[in-house]
Amino acid sequence: MQKKEIDRTFAAFNNYMITSRLKDAIEILQLLAFDFSGFSDNLMQINDVYYSMLKYKFMGVEDPQQEKIYTDLKLNLYELSDRMKQKIFETGRFFNLYTRSEGISVLSGEFVRGLFEAFTFDSELSDIFVEPGIEDEKAGFGREQTRKKLISNLFLWLWFGPKLSENDKNLVLTTLGSDKLEWYEKSLVVSAVTMGLLKGFDVYRFEVLFTAYDLNIPEISQRAFTGLLLGLYFYDHRLYLYPSVINRLKAMQGDEFFELDAMAVIFQLMKAKDTDKVTKKLHDEIMPDIIKIAPGFEDKLGLDQIFSDEYTEDKNPKWKQLFEDSPDLINKLEELTRMQLEGMDVFMSTFSNLKQYPFFNEISNWLVPFHLHHKEIEKVLESEDDNFREVLVSGLNLSLHMCNSDKYSFCLGLGMIPPKQKEMVTQMFNAEMEGMRELEAEENILDSRKKINSVYTQYIQDLYRFFKLHPDRQELDDIFISSFDFHNKEFMQHIVPNDSSWRNFADFYFERDNYQHALDIYLKLRDKGDISQLIFEKIAYCYEKLNRFDDALIYYRKAELFDENRVWNLRKIARILWTMKRFEESIAAYKEAEAINPENIHLTITIGNCYLHIKDFSQALNYYYKVELASPNNIKVLRPIAWCLFVNGKLSESKYYYEKLMEDEPTKYDYMNLGHVFLCMNETNKAIDCYSRSLKQKDNSVKQFVTGFEEDIPYLTGNGVNTDELPVLLDYIKYKFEQNS
Repeated sequence: MQKKEIDRTFAAFNNYMITSRLKDAIEILQLLAFDFSGFSDNLMQINDVYYSMLKYKFMGVEDPQQEKIYTDLKLNLYELSDRMKQKIFETGRFFNLYTRSEGISVLSGEFVRGLFEAFTFDSELSDIFVEPGIEDEKAGFGREQTRKKLISNLFLWLWFGPKLSENDKNLVLTTLGSDKLEWYEKSLVVSAVTMGLLKGFDVYRFEVLFTAYDLNIPEISQRAFTGLLLGLYFYDHRLYLYPSVINRLKAMQGDEFFELDAMAVIFQLMKAKDTDKVTKKLHDEIMPDIIKIAPGFEDKLGLDQIFSDEYTEDKNPKWKQLFEDSPDLINKLEELTRMQLEGMDVFMSTFSNLKQYPFFNEISNWLVPFHLHHKEIEKVLESEDDNFREVLVSGLNLSLHMCNSDKYSFCLGLGMIPPKQKEMVTQMFNAEMEGMRELEAEENILDSRKKINSVYTQYIQDLYRFFKLHPDRQELDDIFISSFDFHNKEFMQHIVPNDSSWRNFADFYFERDNYQHALDIYLKLRDKGDISQLIFEKIAYCYEKLNRFDDALIYYRKAELFDENRVWNLRKIARILWTMKRFEESIAAYKEAEAINPENIHLTITIGNCYLHIKDFSQALNYYYKVELASPNNIKVLRPIAWCLFVNGKLSESKYYYEKLMEDEPTKYDYMNLGHVFLCMNETNKAIDCYSRSLKQKDNSVKQFVTGFEEDIPYLTGNGVNTDELPVLLDYIKYKFEQNS
């Protein structure tokens, strides 16, 4: 059985359990149990108990313990499936990630528990866990290696090992409370517990994360809460079987910071899911304009003179011209900055190719927080001068927008950066540090909610890189392919108890164009009594964006019953009706909106366009005349007026309007349509001249011209043109075009 098949089997098992189809759940586990001794007997025992319970139930035998037996059966089935999954994992047949992890195959539970007890209680090992950087040089290397090995073993066991016992849980918590481990080492312990929980359900790993979050230690608590929320999300379907987990949740209910943390994590997880879209936007829209303008910088800004003796601090007068040449560049640079500030992952594409260093061969390094004492970083920076090293490390520590994994990639790549570019890096980080100091002075940012949220942002981006870039990622259950529909999970009622908070979630999804998630929550708010115009409008808009037009119409019509904002709602109704090809109803809705706001010139144009599309040219003309009267300087309205007059046979009037268009910036279609008018007026030479001018336009071609011409033949014949003459006319126009090309 291949890994994908195993995954499908466990997914089917969970679906059967969720729908209370226990017999099917038992049978599907039996498909796996044949490969592993011991499990078949357990399954048979559960099966027998379940059958007996059902037999007595339907025989009418009253049993006050029946509900408890049924709950215990479910619990036992889940626990058995967990043990089977762990056993499959431990065989290593499908998991290189497991077997490649150095030393994991020999790490027994007893061995690791001994390590726990050693560095938690054994004073003989205290000297191993002295503060980094203060040990004597002679013994330092050996101690550091021993320390690193111990932490690595703990990390691997907490991730890949079996379920924790209560004693294991207490040892882990004692470890987290010990002053012998640095904050970044404790962060790794928490990350390992999280990854172990994602690998398989474990009530004691849950309890570790709850307690680690309650410690309220910067960096550690945020990692614990991220893992906690992910665990609650993925195991929501079975949490009701574990009162200890539910009770911990209930104990936190009403805690303002608990709710704020939940919002921060959920919002950042959703932003992480948008990383591919952000990368595509950077590659396709933002970076091309920045790159395109790069060659002009050298000449226009005189980059070769920046460090010359003539350098002054005056503003370069050519800067204005530079940005005038690319007016969208400033907007795109501002958008890039905005995306960074909002926590979007703008560095994924930059650093995705810098995860090949040996540093990342050690699995814990994908999740280790960036810190000064990492030996790999010390090794890289030892050849750099003191100023560069201090500025770089301080700048990276202060940076809120680069995740830990990318900070390590950046440092490891320093060897490839020429000295001149390193000077620019120093200037960049000096500027960033200065900016951070200003922000700190203004907003006390380093002690504020923004700092906490930045930890969540960086940690979730670290997780994203691990699941998307690790060489053995195909063996992992990628958490980021999940929809993260937290609003549909039962446990969320204990975190977000009030409607105003749910509205914040809905509005977040709405603003990010995640209309299905937003709709789910708006509908729940409606069911709970929110029947405001705003909720109806947003429900309608979500339905519209999901192409559920019938449902959208229902809610736009509900919203339109309110006195406010009627014109907007009527326009939305009309637009949807038009999309549904209910043209007469659409026009009626537009007219109703126009009656409320007769001065709205856009409505008048829209109604005219609607009549034009259904080829009611006379009615269209009436509305276009209104626009011309209200906006005499609007050149664009002359085009549909001229066309409607032409189609209706009013050739002289049509000619008048087309000739006015010739005085502005005529298009290829203006020339063609004026040619049509002349042709219908039997002024063939003038028609040929106009057609030739149309063909000469840069955005035209012979093929496009002929296609457009043939589409207009019904209107030409309607104005008396002999269709037999048209093929030779087109040939003549082609000859003239070829001769003049």
